[in-house]
Amino acid sequence: MEITMKEKSSKEVRVLEATSNGYKVVVNITTEGGRVISLNGSITPSKTTEEYVGGIGFSAYKRDGAWYTDLNGASNAEHATVSALAVAAVNYAVGKYETAA
Repeated sequence: MEITMKEKSSKEVRVLEATSNGYKVVVNITTEGGRVISLNGSITPSKTTEEYVGGIGFSAYKRDGAWYTDLNGASNAEHATVSALAVAAVNYAVGKYETAA
C-alpha cells in the first residue's frame, strides 16, 4: 500500500497594536503559506472620548513587488502624521510575517 501525503497550509490571523505620536494603531494581518494575503487596520487618537465615531482606516496590497498603502478618513491636518504611521505599521507587519517566496 502506498500513502501520499499532501501538505496544506492554513491561514493565520494576527492583530498587532501600537501607540505612537498620540495615536493607537491596530493592524489586522492574515498570512497563508508565508505570504501576506490581507492587511488592513485602523488609527484612532490614543485618548478617544465616547463621542469619537469612526476613525482612520488603512489597507495595503502588493503590486509588482512593492507594497502600497491606502488611507481613508484622515483630516488634512493629520494626514502626514497618520500616513507615516500606517506605512510604518504595514512595513513592520510585512517584514515580520511575510517570508521570502
